[in-house]
Amino acid sequence: MFIASTRQEVRLSMRKRALAALIVICAFLLASCGTFSQTVVRSSPDKGSYQRLSALEEKIASIAAGQLTDAQNMLEEAKYLLDTYLWERHEQARIWGIRGQIAWYTSRSDLLSLSLSTLEKLAASGTHAILLKSRVETDLSQALKILDQSFDPDAKDKDPSTALLRAERARRLFAAGQWKQAAAEFDRAFLGLSQAWIAVYKDARNQAFQKRDLVPAKSDKEAALLGKDALDVESLIGLALLRSKALDGFGKESIEALANLAFKLDQLGMLKRKQQGLDASQNRLELAWFLFSLVAAQEGNRAVPENDRRRSASPIADLERSSEFFFAVLGVVRRELMDLRSGNKFEGEATVSIQEYLKALDAYRKLYP
Repeated sequence: MFIASTRQEVRLSMRKRALAALIVICAFLLASCGTFSQTVVRSSPDKGSYQRLSALEEKIASIAAGQLTDAQNMLEEAKYLLDTYLWERHEQARIWGIRGQIAWYTSRSDLLSLSLSTLEKLAASGTHAILLKSRVETDLSQALKILDQSFDPDAKDKDPSTALLRAERARRLFAAGQWKQAAAEFDRAFLGLSQAWIAVYKDARNQAFQKRDLVPAKSDKEAALLGKDALDVESLIGLALLRSKALDGFGKESIEALANLAFKLDQLGMLKRKQQGLDASQNRLELAWFLFSLVAAQEGNRAVPENDRRRSASPIADLERSSEFFFAVLGVVRRELMDLRSGNKFEGEATVSIQEYLKALDAYRKLYP
């Protein structure tokens, strides 16, 4: 009886051991199957996946131009591509670069920070990391330093990645008031950019080309004023301070206190503007009023000759004798501070370019050295 009982206990113990071993084997097999299944899902990228990646990359230009609003769908597509395929490190960097650019254009700071840190690990010196690092840098000189030190300025112009970095460098040069260099850099960048990206940078390139002959700005503030599309009260007063002595007799306000000087000029009747604020636009009539106010400050009553006061009709086709701007326009045209357009028309409601204003300031400086 004792022997039989012992044999039963041995058999039971062996069964328990076999069951435990079977459980361990099953667990191992399940884990292996899971790993195998993951390996199968994360396959190597094929032609279709590369096409999807290229299409996604091209769409960024549409977001930059303000034409697309499906940024979330684009981010989901990028995540799907990242999670589904086994990309090389430089390809992963490309996808993270896409995510980072979308984050930058849509102000998603958390994703932008994650993209930057991931790119630092994947390819810190790659074009995608350089592009994002230069964009998030708020200091112009530092942004240019990142770009200048991180890519070969003599690289092939038709390489799309280099072309985008070159376009960003041109954008920063433009913001720094180095228009001649910016125009040249934009032109080189356009050799390698797609039409979608050219559309993003086209306006800045055209402005750089128009301003290429201007004297380069000496400060960020001057660059910002010179970079404006059209004349407003801020650039009217600021550039008069920085590029002439026209306002020397109207107080010692600094370039950082333009609002105070604008108030003083308002009180003296030297400004005409349709609305308050330094961003109020200035048309040709309003510029003529300001310039003639400066003339009157220099010449007093002699600014308006007696024969002009006696005129019964206007010699300017689109300006009535009764207009409050009549003497101002006549005075600045006679002194060649401004000119007539289309024969004998002044076109007073037209906007004023920064170049036109600088030309007027140069003429004023020569007239009253």
